[in-house]
Amino acid sequence: MRSLAVLRLLLAASVMLHAGVGRAESCTDAPKNAAPRKMRLDLGKPSEVFPGRLLVPADGTELPAVGADGSMIAQLFNDEEDHTGAPVTTLMVWSRSGKLLGRYALFGIPDNDAHDAQVLHDANALLGKTHWRPLAVHRVCDADRSALPLDDVTVTFDADAQRLAIVRGGKPTAVAARFPPPGSRFSSDGGGECGSVLGLDSGFGGKAIGLVVVTPAVSFGGHSCVGGISAGFALAIPVR
Repeated sequence: MRSLAVLRLLLAASVMLHAGVGRAESCTDAPKNAAPRKMRLDLGKPSEVFPGRLLVPADGTELPAVGADGSMIAQLFNDEEDHTGAPVTTLMVWSRSGKLLGRYALFGIPDNDAHDAQVLHDANALLGKTHWRPLAVHRVCDADRSALPLDDVTVTFDADAQRLAIVRGGKPTAVAARFPPPGSRFSSDGGGECGSVLGLDSGFGGKAIGLVVVTPAVSFGGHSCVGGISAGFALAIPVR
């Protein structure tokens, strides 16, 4: 079965390189309102199961988004902690060069009100520095996870070599960055990294904003492997 999967990936890569990635498909979530505006987060209402407060978009806020001057890109990730199922929300903000400028997270397992308020304050302080223009999110919508068309480029992934590339005009450019291992083992099970990256899952951005952010489809491979969250897997890749 593995050899068949590898053959399918190789055939898909050949088609993309010879046809300018014209057959790759993605499903797109376009913003409801693409106009630049101020954006901020609020604290969501706690649930009965997980009473911790979470970061949620305030009315009129749509993420991901790019800052008005193009210097910052932001996204709010919604995840679940692997073993408990507790929700995790993480605001990530990058510079145009891909440098992480801020990371603010709240969990469904409560900490304390003062901590939650401080995280919200710090996140909104960074968001409040500029107006933001919402961006479309593109998701892989078929079984082939080796390519993901974004706004004006396509990201490809070789699952065997675990290598990424950015394709523009049919010409791929190798990306040095790699997805991190998606999980880690308990010390009682020997510790270390675990899990595997299967392909591409979603992303946004492109040449127009100078950056793409992509998240992978992953497998944790067993109960001894504690999975991470998508905010931790996301790669911000500059596009020149």
